[in-house]
Amino acid sequence: EDEEEEDTQNYIDGDMNIHFQQRKSKRRNRKDLTLQEKVQAIGALEMPGSKLVSVAKRFGVSVSAISRINKNREYIRLQSVSGDMNSRQRRSRECKDPVLDKILLNWFHAIEHLHSGDTPITISNVLIKEKAHDLAIILGKDYFPSDNWIIR
Repeated sequence: EDEEEEDTQNYIDGDMNIHFQQRKSKRRNRKDLTLQEKVQAIGALEMPGSKLVSVAKRFGVSVSAISRINKNREYIRLQSVSGDMNSRQRRSRECKDPVLDKILLNWFHAIEHLHSGDTPITISNVLIKEKAHDLAIILGKDYFPSDNWIIR
């Protein structure tokens, strides 16, 4: 949706009279596309005769946003195919330490595998954070995972 914003412009004429003019300008609200929408935009850009402007209007974003998507199209496709990112997610959040994340994921899968025949176990966020901290110490890194780290 567009917001109308009044902008007052003042000026003094040749007779030294002060005039106040108001003009209305439109400011577009920011809109982030989901991964799925970005893939669709890439597909639209690859159609013969398609223009950045028409694709931008179709998806309701700026031309520069479509240009960035076009520039990063290989990375976006890779994210889409790899399944690392939810297709409805709007932004990619990279991990700070991929080695630590990989080791922690392997630990998590090992715990799941050990308890696959037993009753299901619950692994709390606190336990995951503590294990991440322990693994970071083993790797010689000074790392204290935050609550937001779990979400990523």
